[in-house]
Amino acid sequence: SYTNCYTLFTNGQKARVQAAMSLPSRASFVAGTNLSLVPCGTTINFSLATASRTEDITAPLNGCRRYRDYSYQMSIGAAPTSTATATLTYSGTAIKGIDYDVTTNGNFAVPSNLLTFTTGSTAAQTFTVRVYDDADVEAGEAAIIDFNVNNGGGDASKGTTTPTFTITISDNDLAPTGSSSGTFAIGVAAAAVNQAPFDARQQSQRAQFIYRAGELTAAGVIAGNITSLQLFVNSKLSTRPFTNLFIKMAHTNLNYLVNGSASVIAGMTTVYSTASYSTIAGWNNFNLATPFAWDGINNLAIEICHDNVTADAANAADQVRTFLDGGTATQGSTVYQNGINCGQSFSSLSYFGSGRKPIIRLGNVVIGTAIETVVGSNSTIDIESGSSDYFYSNNNKLLMRLTGISATLGCVSSSLDEAGTTWLNYQGGQRSAKVFAVTPTTNGAGTNYTISLYFDNTELGGKTPATLRIAKTSAASVAASNVSNTVLVTPTVTTLGSGTTIFTANFTGFSRFFLVDAGVALAIELTSFSGKVTSEQNSLLNWTTASEQDNRQFEIQVSRDAVNFDLLSTVASQGNATHEQHYEFLHLNPPPGISFYRLKQTDLDGKYTYSKIIALNISSTLTKATVYPVPAKNVITINFGGLISKAEVSIYSADMRKIKHESVTGLSARKDINISGLTPGIYFIRYTSGNVNEIMRFIKE
Repeated sequence: SYTNCYTLFTNGQKARVQAAMSLPSRASFVAGTNLSLVPCGTTINFSLATASRTEDITAPLNGCRRYRDYSYQMSIGAAPTSTATATLTYSGTAIKGIDYDVTTNGNFAVPSNLLTFTTGSTAAQTFTVRVYDDADVEAGEAAIIDFNVNNGGGDASKGTTTPTFTITISDNDLAPTGSSSGTFAIGVAAAAVNQAPFDARQQSQRAQFIYRAGELTAAGVIAGNITSLQLFVNSKLSTRPFTNLFIKMAHTNLNYLVNGSASVIAGMTTVYSTASYSTIAGWNNFNLATPFAWDGINNLAIEICHDNVTADAANAADQVRTFLDGGTATQGSTVYQNGINCGQSFSSLSYFGSGRKPIIRLGNVVIGTAIETVVGSNSTIDIESGSSDYFYSNNNKLLMRLTGISATLGCVSSSLDEAGTTWLNYQGGQRSAKVFAVTPTTNGAGTNYTISLYFDNTELGGKTPATLRIAKTSAASVAASNVSNTVLVTPTVTTLGSGTTIFTANFTGFSRFFLVDAGVALAIELTSFSGKVTSEQNSLLNWTTASEQDNRQFEIQVSRDAVNFDLLSTVASQGNATHEQHYEFLHLNPPPGISFYRLKQTDLDGKYTYSKIIALNISSTLTKATVYPVPAKNVITINFGGLISKAEVSIYSADMRKIKHESVTGLSARKDINISGLTPGIYFIRYTSGNVNEIMRFIKE
């Protein structure tokens, strides 16, 4: 058919086409299902069913976002009796607002999804699709545009010819690659042939081979420079060198040189040449003077040719190991012609069937993505909620990556505040010279995300990557960072090739980032430590931290003379934080008189510091001993109500038989007693210390 309901024709063109197609000589070309001679009525369709676009790095830049706009149309087959509207809807793998946007009014700031088909008019209506160039490496995506019709009481309806419009958006971004090198074998030897490429009997010979991209990839070759070629001579039979030897390479989309018909590859690049080469038994290595940049997608064509000037029937051909690539008997991956040199054209080809071709080894060198190391380098890109983007600097070198972003951030700037390879002293250890600064336009403080920091290995200062942590500080500079504005996080450590290390971790809020070694410890910031005596004559202790990093615990220590302190209890840290955290401890039944308290704060690495000492004066009213927990399973604790130096503790069964006795010697405020061997039931404790004699009860579960 021509166009949907002829809507792209003028009325005159439409009439002429219909008349022409109705002629007997042409009517037979019209399919019965073709709409070309059938009125469409007032149906609304997209003018196209599909379109393809690719993200465009050359597209205009608006702020920090690149995009290009494309116009498409919807058409109506005949004028509607009432004004009708079509409301666009969206689905597909492409994400509206991240990969593309659409408007029907030409205004993306205040977009519309409505197209209007007015009474009495067949005018097509235009909508605009904006395709964004993001920094996310992704597969091709499809935006599917559909619509709903409101016919306003008239006769307009949704058509069936092209009721949806699918625009496929191809990515233009490549994932970073690491530097690597190696030699990779293609093919497992099946047999040896002597016809090509080293036949010393011939005056000259030209041979071509095809190696499919899948064969190279399976062997470990990746997109990059091919720097050497090796072929295996199974039996060295030639007795003269091969002169004027050339090796050439090219990309091709052909899978076979012979496949029903014969093909040869033209325009190949010379990668190696020599005036004279003598083969050897085993692997023959050719280091390419001009490395060939294989794209990792197309098949690889190789040509080997030589010109010995004269034939030598008394000589012999070397046997070269080959393999079968799965082709049929009539499919050839190798073609050759004797009697022509590299400058002469093929005219009469010979080939090996079943895809037979030489086993080879390819030297493969990949120059990885360059990592940014220069202070002041920067990048600014648009970040939308849910996007995943690489930041490349103004020097086209990789800085970092953001993924898993929980909010739209607008333009996000990333830069290197500091750089270098020599690590600097910091908080008891060392930090990297490289410092990243990341600044979003909006939603910076509460956004969750994953950041990957890229370091050239020379920037690690010889440190072991697995021992390093990421420091994130909200301070204006690293020099101003401290425990109140900095957190340390253990990252996931990966590599990119042999020269790059990646440190990845989850954070909330943006700021500056750098690496620190195991020696760095951010001290806890204790802002207050106080106490008071309760009405029950207990000591209530309170303390507050402004921030904590790698804090293990607090020991509450008590003393009667402010010199010799004993452990009273231990309180675990509430965890790393850059906000205030509050703690409380109740010392039950402290002894009458003045008790002195202090905190011993201990880090995960064993380092510790002491707080100030506070004093509380307990009334001389006698405090009693207590036992807990009740009921108990394995251990009971007797709190003596104060510090004692000597006591006797006896445990009695319900029928008052003494079944356990323990003594207390040395300054102590409590006593733990193992009761795991007791049978469940009710028990009594008799506690005696000096002139104090108390009876307590507990239940054994």
